[in-house]
Amino acid sequence: MTTVEKIEKELVDRFMENGFKAVTMTMECNGDRVTITPCGYKDITSIDDVEFFLMDSGKVNFCGGESLTYVAKCISEYEDRLAEDARAVESLKKYIREHGERSNWDVVSDWHKDIFGHRPHVSTEQIIRWANGGSSMSARYA
Repeated sequence: MTTVEKIEKELVDRFMENGFKAVTMTMECNGDRVTITPCGYKDITSIDDVEFFLMDSGKVNFCGGESLTYVAKCISEYEDRLAEDARAVESLKKYIREHGERSNWDVVSDWHKDIFGHRPHVSTEQIIRWANGGSSMSARYA
């Protein structure tokens, strides 16, 4: 049985035990908690009633998927996603440090959305300060 298949089985078991309500998994790599919520357009009484899954970790920008296999794959790749996000954050900071006020703020905004899941809600001065080691713009990278 593959890792993804094991995670799928664990999720199905936990959903059944919890009445198909949200379940939280603790990631072995760092203790982060990921909540997976099965969703549907009618009452969910079996895994077959689930239309899609929402996922929330607070650290990795993923919102879920339509299949249990996809969700299990996301969980199995969690540590890799953390590292990928950390590299993306450093690349964004480097770009801002190198370009400062001359930064293309549309690019910065798009990049920020890709990493954090939302556009920045702070001033350009705060973004530049963050890129240069100041306080974090997001709780994910505090």
